[in-house]
Amino acid sequence: MANIIEIELPRGTDSALAESLAEDLRGVGDVRSSELARPKVVDPASLIVWVKLASAALPVLTSLVTLLRGRQLKNVRIKSGDKVIEVDSASAADVESLVTAMRGDD
Repeated sequence: MANIIEIELPRGTDSALAESLAEDLRGVGDVRSSELARPKVVDPASLIVWVKLASAALPVLTSLVTLLRGRQLKNVRIKSGDKVIEVDSASAADVESLVTAMRGDD
C-alpha cells in the first residue's frame, strides 16, 4: 500500500486553518507532500488533507498526531485504507496499528 494518509478535519473547519495545517505538515520529517482537498462527492463542507509519507514509520505518524493535538482541533481522524484512528483518543497502540495497516502487515 502507498504511504498516503488522509487527515479528515471536522466539518466547518476554516479553510485558512486547514491550509496552514497542510503547510505545517510539509515541515515534518519524512512528509513528502501534503495538500488540502475538499471532497465534493462525499461532503462538500468537509476538508481533507492528503499526506504522502516517505515511509510508513511510527515516528513520523507520532509526530503528525502530536502536531494535530497541538492545534487543539477536535474530532480529527487519520485514515489509511480501511484503518482509521481518532486523533483525540489515539494511543501509541492505535498509531502502531495504523503503521501496520499501511505496511500491509495486518
